[in-house]
Amino acid sequence: MGDANMVAVIKGPDGSLGDPSGGGRVEFWAKNDGSWRLARTFDFEPLHPPRPKEAREALGKLAEELSVAAAVAATGFSGLAFQALLKAGPVLCEMPEFEPAWLDDILDAALDPSWEDETASLTPVESPPGSGVFELDLAAALAAAPELSSKRILKPFLENVPFLELRVLFDHFPPWLKGELVRRGLDCRLDSRGSGVLMTISPERLACS
Repeated sequence: MGDANMVAVIKGPDGSLGDPSGGGRVEFWAKNDGSWRLARTFDFEPLHPPRPKEAREALGKLAEELSVAAAVAATGFSGLAFQALLKAGPVLCEMPEFEPAWLDDILDAALDPSWEDETASLTPVESPPGSGVFELDLAAALAAAPELSSKRILKPFLENVPFLELRVLFDHFPPWLKGELVRRGLDCRLDSRGSGVLMTISPERLACS
């Protein structure tokens, strides 16, 4: 973890709270003598390079900047952005909007010794790193975070992360997903796995079976 008295806030191009993939500005807020001040800013471009290697390099630079903070606030973290920032060390805080008055609460959550990161299973994880193959136990993710939905978890990944194969284990096929795969021209294979179903998605023509 970085500076125990610093919080990084990701702002979108319009100045409101944003996410790492959309580009914008990072505000670094520091607490000194009990009060918060804006210490510095860092501008970055949208993270949508066409090749996974380029995406990782861009994310690596952003993660290096954010590693100095104890916590990072954004509207969401997904895919490669989630993995890169999680490895960088700060606690990742998702929220719909941001007010400077909330900085103490964000920092308290980051420094809480009882903090346990339960979000690692809420997005597909590349395994092994650099392979382009991602895996997610969707049933476990929804059980860990019942406020989420399969669409909220998977759609940002499909929109933002280049992949060779995505393997998703679930207990029932999400109704919205077939139309999404058709629209994106993705191949989908279904296999039984115990009481659940393993769905393997790849960037080919649709062929769910």
